[in-house]
Amino acid sequence: MTKTFTSTALVLTLRELGIPLSTPAPGLLPGVGAGLVSRPGPAAPADFTTPM
Repeated sequence: MTKTFTSTALVLTLRELGIPLSTPAPGLLPGVGAGLVSRPGPAAPADFTTPM
């Protein structure tokens, strides 16, 4: 996929969902922003650089 195609698909999807492009990112993704720090997240990913 090209970057333009991906961007266009994203814009069309957001429009279908009724989300205007002027909505700030935290409004689109409530877990992003200040709330991300205060919420417990998933465990850290495994370290694949350590030999077994």
